Amino acid sequence: MAPSLWQENPADLAVRLLAALDFEGAETAFNNWIPNAGFDPEIEKKEPAAFAAVRAAKYWGPLLSEWINTGKQLQPMDASGLDNLLIQYQNYDFGKWLKLFSQNLLQLILRLIQDLIRVQDSVLNEGENKCPKPQTKSPESSNSTNPEDQNKDQSDGNKTLTQLAAQAALLYPVISKVSALLLCGKATQKTRGQATDLLTLAFKTFRIDGRFSYLLANCYYKDRKKEQAYQQYAYSLLNFPQLTPDFNPDNDNHNDFGLPKEIRALIIKQPQPAKAVVLGSIKGVFKMIELPSDLRFSDQQHQQALDCYLAFQRAEAAAFNPNKNIRQLADARKALMEADQVLGKEYMKMIKAREER
Repeated sequence: MAPSLWQENPADLAVRLLAALDFEGAETAFNNWIPNAGFDPEIEKKEPAAFAAVRAAKYWGPLLSEWINTGKQLQPMDASGLDNLLIQYQNYDFGKWLKLFSQNLLQLILRLIQDLIRVQDSVLNEGENKCPKPQTKSPESSNSTNPEDQNKDQSDGNKTLTQLAAQAALLYPVISKVSALLLCGKATQKTRGQATDLLTLAFKTFRIDGRFSYLLANCYYKDRKKEQAYQQYAYSLLNFPQLTPDFNPDNDNHNDFGLPKEIRALIIKQPQPAKAVVLGSIKGVFKMIELPSDLRFSDQQHQQALDCYLAFQRAEAAAFNPNKNIRQLADARKALMEADQVLGKEYMKMIKAREER
């Protein structure tokens, strides 16, 4: 029996309820529309959106029954569950009828990811005081601390970092995929902002994993925030050189993290990432970045490159010191030249050009 023209069409209601992620309501509305409609291909031709909605409700409802808004305090979905959910999202054919549902479903997945990251952030905050830190106390004061307590804090801190690194590795595929979906060709100002917020949260929580730093830089760049993007790329190159692509033309498998051509050119010219940042700073591509006191070196080459960057910083500090000390200025420039002769010469060219302006 066909529905009355004077009544609200429950088929439309099914589509609207699905978009609101009310899967049970969508099925109920569809069933109230007409009994056994699913077995009538002629009706489906007239109302394809309603049939697409009920199929989606039956598919996604069981998958998300524990995580839709029920008013209860729910446990966050784990990384494995999120990855599986996202794979199904990417493979599902939403067609032209379920665009709003697709958008709202992605928003739910985004919230689930953020919830899980915040759980890890709380773990980090709880273990923050136990994480290994550089020694800043004098020998006398350190002797007053119980060695057993120090060893326990060191062990607990290492355990916390290990746990965070493991969670970061599990979450990276999900976070990178969701951020890519939010930044796709049909991205809006809202979704670009959401991608930035997601990657900022991941970067702050999982600082131990440099991939999030590169992803955040790429997100800024896609959002046309060039200055923030370039500074984040510089931070990434300085802190995580091991992740920097080599741009070998014979290697098609590398991930270039969306590096702009201008930065790619710096790395090609100066393959040591921290030194590429020095070159970029000399050429005005990057602004100065303050290095953390507890920065960890990946290897001796990394340490030498960072020493070069610090020498560049000291040379610039001496140049702009209002109480300019000629001897200090000369020593600083000499130190940069000793750290890297090529960069030292580039710096002196820049100084000459600056003085001629």
